[in-house]
Amino acid sequence: MNLDGRLDEKTKIIKKRGAPSRPPRRAPASCLKAGASGGVLSVTNDSLVITVGIAELKVARFPTTLSVIGLGSCIGVCLYDPATQTGGIAHVMLPELIKAKGNVNRAKFGDTAVEALLEEMLKTGANKGGVTAKIAGGAHMFHLPEERNSMKLGERNAAAVKLALQKCNIMLTAEDTGGQHGRTILLNTATGCVLIKTINYGEKSI
Repeated sequence: MNLDGRLDEKTKIIKKRGAPSRPPRRAPASCLKAGASGGVLSVTNDSLVITVGIAELKVARFPTTLSVIGLGSCIGVCLYDPATQTGGIAHVMLPELIKAKGNVNRAKFGDTAVEALLEEMLKTGANKGGVTAKIAGGAHMFHLPEERNSMKLGERNAAAVKLALQKCNIMLTAEDTGGQHGRTILLNTATGCVLIKTINYGEKSI
């Protein structure tokens, strides 16, 4: 068999076996900050979607999208700097670090997560004066007697985050909190828009 014939046979074998599959795409180090696990990411139109887990915070720049899935009483704190197209999300679980024993995870608590997230954004090159905030979540997921309303975790989380934003001199430009339904949020680092998805309550942008 001549050389051309051998090449033709190899080509047939390659076509039969199919092209080798590519490994899952992972975020570059510059896109992952505090609390990042570096897990497999979904890829949409060549942009990465990074999921922020509970009690985590992450920072990314355009074209990366940040997402939190299934917010209940937790709060998703979204910070954004339009000048650098830098965004960050903290997935707040509880209102106050002071009541925790031996826990140093600042991303977990409303009174410490905002400052920690801002610090990570500044390390990435964001301008503190241009950073604004949007928040979502804080739902009342459990039915409690009226006399126990003060125990509503979602409301306490939202209040703690708002106070922390004030202390950091960050303007809260929009929020979608409360209610009795869960939320999934996506922060668009191109625009700072936060898309909120719910079951039975549709979608909205803030």
